[in-house]
Amino acid sequence: MQTNYDFHFPKQTLYEKNTFTLCVYFFYISLIAQVKRYPETIFASSTVTPDVVYDTAPLLNSPYYNENSNTTEDLIMDVYQPTGDTP
Repeated sequence: MQTNYDFHFPKQTLYEKNTFTLCVYFFYISLIAQVKRYPETIFASSTVTPDVVYDTAPLLNSPYYNENSNTTEDLIMDVYQPTGDTP
């Protein structure tokens, strides 16, 4: 009994080749940009203001069970300000 394991991949179109090349190019550029971003420290320290409420949003009390029952939830963030910065 002889089996044939010869599998041929379909040929890529020019569009697929160009898409792959562009994806690799943009990925490479994004890596280079991260290395050159913020190379030096501008401020030695920063002041943190925690739990600042910036908005409210609906919160589902029981998702997938009763989606008509919701409450509001505060959206919070931490604000980092450089120490010694002048406007």
